[in-house]
Amino acid sequence: MPGGEGVGNVWPAISMPSGAQEMWVQWYWKYSSGFVYHGVVNKQFYFYPSNTMGMGIIPDTGINMQPQGPNQANYFPNVKRSLTYVQTTGSWHKYKARFVMNSNGVFNGIYQAWVDDVMVSNYSNVYYGNGEAISNPAFVVIYGGMGGSVPQAQYFYMAGVYIGSTDPGSGKLPMPPMELRIN
Repeated sequence: MPGGEGVGNVWPAISMPSGAQEMWVQWYWKYSSGFVYHGVVNKQFYFYPSNTMGMGIIPDTGINMQPQGPNQANYFPNVKRSLTYVQTTGSWHKYKARFVMNSNGVFNGIYQAWVDDVMVSNYSNVYYGNGEAISNPAFVVIYGGMGGSVPQAQYFYMAGVYIGSTDPGSGKLPMPPMELRIN
């Protein structure tokens, strides 16, 4: 992201199998050393069941993994003691999440999230939509909520993206991947 850029990139959505009710995602992410977070919000990943926001990762001063349904309810980390999972800049972190759609009209969807293989959220009362299938998972990287500009040239790095219907497994963090810079 060069200095002065407002909204970041939207990476293409991935086609899900017809009728998909469960989705697992996993990826490795690193912000450049000294990355300046926006005072409103930075986001890493959304997915859209029923055209509603599914999960925003907000790492300014810490990290909140928030699945959000059409009622815009936030489900902050409820397993760790603090409200945020602190993410350091300049080092790799592993993120994993599981989403299971709710039944039509029932608050029984599932949301689970892990950071560096430590569970940080575990909910079974999420309302994502009207029981429709998961669609259009995509990485949506945004600097700021309603605009704003980046004060300096800074970078984010990503590797090992997995989106599927089964748990990709856990284990030790791998060696840092070769750095690929997206400008």
